[in-house]
Amino acid sequence: MHVIEEAKSGRAACRGCKEKIGKGELRFGNFDETWENFQWYHLACGAAFNPAGFKDALEEFDGEVPNLDEIMAHAKVAGRKNTYPRAEPAPSGRAACLQCEEKIDKGALRVVIEREVEGYGKRPGYLHPGCAPEFTETAAADLLATLLENSGLDDATNGELRAAMT
Repeated sequence: MHVIEEAKSGRAACRGCKEKIGKGELRFGNFDETWENFQWYHLACGAAFNPAGFKDALEEFDGEVPNLDEIMAHAKVAGRKNTYPRAEPAPSGRAACLQCEEKIDKGALRVVIEREVEGYGKRPGYLHPGCAPEFTETAAADLLATLLENSGLDDATNGELRAAMT
């Protein structure tokens, strides 16, 4: 079940960005049928987390949502963080490539995939762009097309990704 409503107290934190949702601010709620497992989100965070549920909640909401176009644009970009595979600059130099096992330098492009980790469930895994086709057993051109679609990188970074995968 999904709902959009005004925050009643300002105590709830967004499950997406972890920041407080201000009193009176519109928020998106994600609930199960018993209302025991509920999660509140800022509108843009909720739209990125659950686009279909957000759309359903919008249809049921009687009020006006200010800046809806901006919220949806932000949600589209933020939602890419949950899309696999994607390419992104490495935020640190701690991760190692799953294929060659060498560290991925901070700021270097990396390919993020979803993988099953025994005992932990699904977790992201990281690859050098040049190692990704072999590890994923996907043709480089096909993988590149998917990465370009999922990643939302600027033109210069897209060019860097293309060069690294050819």
